[in-house]
Amino acid sequence: PFPMHAWAPYTQPLRDSFYYQYRQTKFRGIRQTHQPSPWIKDYGSFSVMPVTGSLKVTDVERASDFLHTSEVARPSYYRVHLDTHDARIELTPTQRCAAFRVTFGRIDPAYLIIDALPDGSSIEIRPDQRQVVGISRFHSGGVPDNFANYFVLEFDQPFHDRGVWEPDATKRQDALEGDHVGAYLQFDTTANR
Repeated sequence: PFPMHAWAPYTQPLRDSFYYQYRQTKFRGIRQTHQPSPWIKDYGSFSVMPVTGSLKVTDVERASDFLHTSEVARPSYYRVHLDTHDARIELTPTQRCAAFRVTFGRIDPAYLIIDALPDGSSIEIRPDQRQVVGISRFHSGGVPDNFANYFVLEFDQPFHDRGVWEPDATKRQDALEGDHVGAYLQFDTTANR
């Protein structure tokens, strides 16, 4: 239902419609956005974020220090190094999707956090297909009752471990629906060292 989209890094707390502010030093993820302006706010968004060490899922817990000297932002490419997690995330948008590359350093374990955001969301991990399928109903009002953004993430690496989460709990299962849910995927990075 939303074939045209944009991708943006975000540094501000989840509900802040001015979600990327250059003066900030904390990085919270890259989100798919349909925000036409900060005054109308965002809708149908979800985000991805690499995390290492202990599992941290909420945007406040998983936030990483970063420097603008390690950030590249162009219309066709975005890259940033996340100092706290010793990870790099790169993004190239296309007309109807985006290609990501995440490179982890030497901190283990290494995770990718998918956040379907609040206001009613669902997430399903399909390990045999290397996919995560989700629904985001995130909005700030003015949407029909059946409003939803459906998304699919496909991976070229198998999941070493996986689970779902709500802001106050993680669960080792493959599907979850609720007000604010997400998924975590752990990857084996030791084979690449």
